[in-house]
Amino acid sequence: IAPFQQSLGVVTKGMPILFTGIAPPAMTPPRHLKPFPGVSRASVCSVADGIVFATRTGLARMDLGGVNVFTEGLFLPDQWHALQPQNISCAFDGVRLFIGTPVELRLFTINLVEGGAMVTAYQRQDCTWADPRSGALFFSLGARVWEFDALDNPPMAMDWQAREILIPRPGN
Repeated sequence: IAPFQQSLGVVTKGMPILFTGIAPPAMTPPRHLKPFPGVSRASVCSVADGIVFATRTGLARMDLGGVNVFTEGLFLPDQWHALQPQNISCAFDGVRLFIGTPVELRLFTINLVEGGAMVTAYQRQDCTWADPRSGALFFSLGARVWEFDALDNPPMAMDWQAREILIPRPGN
């Protein structure tokens, strides 16, 4: 279950449901959309004007216009299945969507505001949460909580083409 605007998206193992309205008695009857079964509770995440969630075919986005898989251009079907969609977690900070998977400890970052560019980092995480006010990403490892690439730590090194460069401030 994830809220957005004056709506509530409910992801199920069958068909996602969209409730719209301000007060429960005034909410419109559920809108049944296409059958996009959700496969990971941790992937359900509110984004600006909708919600995202993991399905067997990719990361789906549900908004007032319906449901569609928006990661088809980023991952081939075999690549998506290899990421173990049932174990994916998502967090949104108001600009960037963070997609965590235990496969090779990857954390994908998609800029949803400025063209959808994607960056990959390698960081193990059990759970992720993004602070929309500061843009900080927090993740848990066991009983500890960490801030991803916190400004009080040295910047992360990133591989770009054939050489390693060090970005003066965090690039995520």
